[in-house]
Amino acid sequence: MLALNFTFEREVIGATSRCGESSSLRLQSAPYMCPQESGVNVTIRKLYICNDMESKRQKQISQVLKRHFSAVLQLEGRNIYDDALVTVTNVQVAPDLSQAKIYLSIYNTDNKQAVLLKLEEQHHRIKQLFGQRIRKHVRRIPEFAMYIDDTLDEMYKLNALFDKIKESSPEDTDDE
Repeated sequence: MLALNFTFEREVIGATSRCGESSSLRLQSAPYMCPQESGVNVTIRKLYICNDMESKRQKQISQVLKRHFSAVLQLEGRNIYDDALVTVTNVQVAPDLSQAKIYLSIYNTDNKQAVLLKLEEQHHRIKQLFGQRIRKHVRRIPEFAMYIDDTLDEMYKLNALFDKIKESSPEDTDDE
């Protein structure tokens, strides 16, 4: 029997929370790792603003930010990065609506970090265009940070691992 261990790394902004049996999260960008046991280690990185009860206003603002940030990337994306396809997968907003984390999925390129660095170089320009689009929807333009959302990559890795396990295990045949 093959044991799989999952390690969750989280960056937390906001309130404290609890995860697992006895492990607690710390405030202000504290990395968190769940306890490990023997077996195969799989690391899943989740960067989010820790807020267990997201308010209705936070949900509304995150959807507005997601829609308008996507539009900015559609209009200006080709000027910033070449042939990569960048989509906004999720937006997390702090409870005071002053900070946002924008998760991007990057396709059609091998070096995702380079695309993110190009976006970070143009952060001021993107923020200006973004601010022009959302200024009628929010009182204050939130500070935002962009992160690579690699959940699909992790899903593909896990599927490949499960396929490898399935191939290596003997098949059960029903003779009944």
